[in-house]
Amino acid sequence: MKFCTKCGNQLSDDAKFCDKCGSPVSNGQTPPPTPVAEKNESRKQVFEGDIHKCPNCGTVLTSGIIKCPGCDFELRNIKASNAITDFSNKLNSISKQQKASFILSYPIPNTKEDFMEFLFLVSSEYVQQNYISMGSTEYFIYKAWESKYKQLKNKAYILKNDKEAWEQVQQVFKTTKRKIHPAIKGMIVCAAIVIFLIILLIWYGFKTGEL
Repeated sequence: MKFCTKCGNQLSDDAKFCDKCGSPVSNGQTPPPTPVAEKNESRKQVFEGDIHKCPNCGTVLTSGIIKCPGCDFELRNIKASNAITDFSNKLNSISKQQKASFILSYPIPNTKEDFMEFLFLVSSEYVQQNYISMGSTEYFIYKAWESKYKQLKNKAYILKNDKEAWEQVQQVFKTTKRKIHPAIKGMIVCAAIVIFLIILLIWYGFKTGEL
């Protein structure tokens, strides 16, 4: 039995040329070429990151949940228990120019305890920093607190299945709203008074001929 030395095609005994690749056939039998291993083009699965499971029932958990969807076991992240303390320490250790960026980039905690503590902190800072002139460094810090507070409002749904925690969150939002609105109204009133005085001075100037 003959085989083409170039492509490995099986040849008839009287063949002079390979009917597959056209190469001339040498006299005598030739052993089949050593088969070349096919290139493995199959896709490989790569797993990255950690899989978090409920310690009570083993259900795979997604991020941002407070209770296990499989057994209602309340989840507590011991490693994240110092998250708010770390946040406060870092915030106090950086310059004013860095604070706004740090506040905006800080991730919102997922566990109930840390979420609630972070909400109390942010809402308190948001309320305290209302009377600040625009364009100042303090103003940008205030806007950062405001943005983080809005992020917390949008993410508060993670506590919706916990009645007690949900009621606490809603109470914080209501209290903050009551404190923020009078402050905003006060700023509007002050601005209106300033504008009125400017108009009055201009009118007086025209009337007396000084303008």
